[in-house]
Amino acid sequence: MMFSNYKSGGLYKSLRAFSLLLICMFFTATFTPQVASQDGATQVIPVRSGQHAGFSRVVFDFTGPITYDLVQNDLSLVITLPQAVNFAWGGLAATPLAEVSAPQSSTNGGQTTITLQLAANSSSRHFMSGNSLVVDILAGQPPAQVVADVVGTTSSHNDEQENASASTTEDSGAVGQTPTAVLQPAIVAPRQQSQATQTEGALVVSVASITDGINLTYPWLDDVKLAAFERGGYLWVAFDRSLDVDNTAIARLAGEQAARIAVPEIMDSENSLVMRYAVRENQSVRVSKAGNSWSVSLIDTLAKPRRPLDPIREMVGNVGGRISVPVSDAGPVIELEDPVVGDTIFIVTLPEESTGLAQKFQYAEASLLETAQGIAVVPVIDTLIIERFTGGLSISSREGMSLSRSALGQAMLGGAFVDEVSEDPPQAQEVTAPARLIDINAWKLGPNYEYKRHEAQLLANISAADPEERNPARWDLARFYVAHERAAESLGYLGLMLEENPTLESNPSYRAVRGIASHKMRRNREALADLMIRELDLEDYAGLWRSVVFEELGQYDETLKHFWDGRDVLGSYEPKLRADFQLAAVRAALELQDIDNAQQELDFLSGQELTAKQISEVSFQRARLAELRGNEDEALTIYDDLITAPERWLATRARYARVKADLKLGNITPENAIESLERLRYAWRGGEFELQLLEDLGTLYFAQENYEKGLSSLWIGVAYFSDTLKAKQMRGQMSQVFKELYLEGVADKLSPITAIGLFYKFRLLTPSGAEGDLMIRNLSRRLVALELLEKAAELLNYQVRVRYKDQPIAQAQVATRLAKIFIMDAKYDHAIEIIRSTRFGDLPADIENARNHVEARALILLEKYEEAEILLERDRSEIADRLRSDVYFGGRDWPRLVTVNENLLSADPSTLNNLDGPDRLLLIRTAVAMNFLEDNQGLTTLRRQYGALMRTGQFANSFDLLTTQADLSISEIGDVVAEIASIARLQSFITDYQDDFQGEAS
Repeated sequence: MMFSNYKSGGLYKSLRAFSLLLICMFFTATFTPQVASQDGATQVIPVRSGQHAGFSRVVFDFTGPITYDLVQNDLSLVITLPQAVNFAWGGLAATPLAEVSAPQSSTNGGQTTITLQLAANSSSRHFMSGNSLVVDILAGQPPAQVVADVVGTTSSHNDEQENASASTTEDSGAVGQTPTAVLQPAIVAPRQQSQATQTEGALVVSVASITDGINLTYPWLDDVKLAAFERGGYLWVAFDRSLDVDNTAIARLAGEQAARIAVPEIMDSENSLVMRYAVRENQSVRVSKAGNSWSVSLIDTLAKPRRPLDPIREMVGNVGGRISVPVSDAGPVIELEDPVVGDTIFIVTLPEESTGLAQKFQYAEASLLETAQGIAVVPVIDTLIIERFTGGLSISSREGMSLSRSALGQAMLGGAFVDEVSEDPPQAQEVTAPARLIDINAWKLGPNYEYKRHEAQLLANISAADPEERNPARWDLARFYVAHERAAESLGYLGLMLEENPTLESNPSYRAVRGIASHKMRRNREALADLMIRELDLEDYAGLWRSVVFEELGQYDETLKHFWDGRDVLGSYEPKLRADFQLAAVRAALELQDIDNAQQELDFLSGQELTAKQISEVSFQRARLAELRGNEDEALTIYDDLITAPERWLATRARYARVKADLKLGNITPENAIESLERLRYAWRGGEFELQLLEDLGTLYFAQENYEKGLSSLWIGVAYFSDTLKAKQMRGQMSQVFKELYLEGVADKLSPITAIGLFYKFRLLTPSGAEGDLMIRNLSRRLVALELLEKAAELLNYQVRVRYKDQPIAQAQVATRLAKIFIMDAKYDHAIEIIRSTRFGDLPADIENARNHVEARALILLEKYEEAEILLERDRSEIADRLRSDVYFGGRDWPRLVTVNENLLSADPSTLNNLDGPDRLLLIRTAVAMNFLEDNQGLTTLRRQYGALMRTGQFANSFDLLTTQADLSISEIGDVVAEIASIARLQSFITDYQDDFQGEAS
């Protein structure tokens, strides 16, 4: 349906634009007032003047901010400046002005007075543009009240006129420049109201400073559409409603704000509100919406529409080309003349915020301007046609547009089909509506009983065609097959066409047919890739096919969205196909619990010519709807009737729905429900039904704390139906359960063997990063605490070899923890091997030192004391000294043992209340070494310093023996060494390492 049809003006507009250009170039600037500078020199300040249509303009170009006072009498205008300035007026005489004559200036007491003689019945307006004072004398109008806009200063005139306003729609273009306007003073512009909806009678525009710019807000009381764009130094703002507008807030702008934007000119448009603001250059326009209130911002940073529109060049049968812009709910086309350029602009408002063209599109027949919101078309030819359709905007010409036509498309039935570029000019023919790219009825070529005859003829056409001309004949057969539910054959011929002509991949007609055929083969991902190309966005019929594809993929929001886009053309389809589209929408609506829309479509299905299968499904969907409404008895009755239906797929779904309803009502236990659903898995396989069944089983198993079966059920659904939205949701559910097990401690309720087995079976669910690390730490911590060291080692080895094989630092850290477990399990060689196999250069110093300490511990336990000492050679930390103590004790290096132990026991014993286990071990080892060295004085000192602390507790008797009895035998000392060795082995690393694993969980 065509809502509006507009034709551009004519040659006179181009001539008028040229005339305006000549007028705007008619300016002079030759005057030299004397102004004292800081160094006493005289500066030359130019004065410019020019005659415009309806007013005369005089511009004083000062070199800095000024203040002034202006008073208009009947036939004169007096401007007072608070400084001494001299003016020469010869240039003004050289450029005659209609409304101004006899300029004079005088200086008295440090002030300057300028007097301009005015024509009768003239009025004035004045404002600052940067450092320039602009004075306009308007012909034949009463004096207007204006608000002076003095940048950076205050003036008596500004104070007196603070709340004044005036009416004007005059252009304020800058002197000497055609397209760029000098910013005007603020004006409240009344206009005749038409179709207004605001009870206050005026749209009050508010202004606010924002980061890097300003924001204009238009607070409409109801929903209106907007277009906004910048052209030639002007910001255009257009609404699809007409209303008075109050721009008082803009009138009071000053400083940086006033430099950005001026009061708008209200354009003459009967049923719309269009404002044209003069704006500073190098600003971007941004549009947003909150409720019914629109905001238009001018900012210094780059801004593009958030919903960029992309015009599509299309061929329409044999008539030539058109430009299509995919939009929805476009407003009426507004035709206006640009006062500066003199050409015509067609403006289309849009309802969704930030929907516009991110760049300018230039065609031979028209230009589509860059917009922040809406669409703006500037015609180049007089025969341009702009048409609105439900799916977008179409721009064409009665003579055809200069776009490439399709030689192959001319030989096909219906629709545009780009095969090759033709140099022939398009034929002149009026375009009345967009062509249909999808027309199942036309593709059938007739009723089903004529199928064989048509197929034979199409095959004969292919056989008779020359090899290089077979694609048109194949195209007819491919569409014929897809229309008759023979999708596999259709795809075969489409594939042959593509092999011969790869450019078909970019053709919307080809992609549409292939997408439908792929859907019928249940290749829905491939179908979606074809049907979702932007060239099909304007095709209402494509929306219906998109909807059924999305429904089979479980994306129900998208299903309804595209169904609404295409449901207006449902009546053109035969009843069976029409009902298939509607039933897909019903299923999606019920999944979303959208009761109203489901009921509406079921009502539409009533009385239609349906197949037996469709009649049964309508009954089934009515039962589901009744259940959602709380009518369980009605729903259960229908389900029971359908359980014996001849369609097995429907009977299975009825049984499933009955089980779910009984579980909800408490008629069966969860265990009974699980048993029934498991049986149903073998009654019908595949599709959304099996996926939903698996999701329900998983949820029930989790409620019974049977995590293995629950995860297994979901795993099957994810593996078999990975391309569906529900499968992605199920994977998220699995990940959440896995986190609860191994991050939130739920797995602690399971036996260690069950916990580790479950982890290994579903270890692919382990998240990457810190959460995954913490899971494995928690599990390994538990295994270490239960002394299941081999299982803990297997767990960390998986991390080292698989999870972190490409992450050297993380791999090195986990390898260190694994080495500790090997040491606790007395597998010292394994510990050294895992440390050395994960050795990388440039590891952080703390990680490298920690790895060296663990390796040194393993070497000490293997009695490789020299290797351990070399490994610790440059390490001066306390832990390294304690390891050296072990090295020296094991290697019987008594002198160095005494030295290192004395360093470790450097604290004053008199300040200690007790000694911990490691320090007691150091002390007893020191006593042993002194006995071997026969250092009696050292032993006496040890007893004096530590005797009281060692009177009780671990090693008390041995310390007393070693420090009080002289001439102990080697055998006696050996007994002490044997006693402390077994204790030291346990204390020095196993307890410390276990504590390390306990600490990792925090």
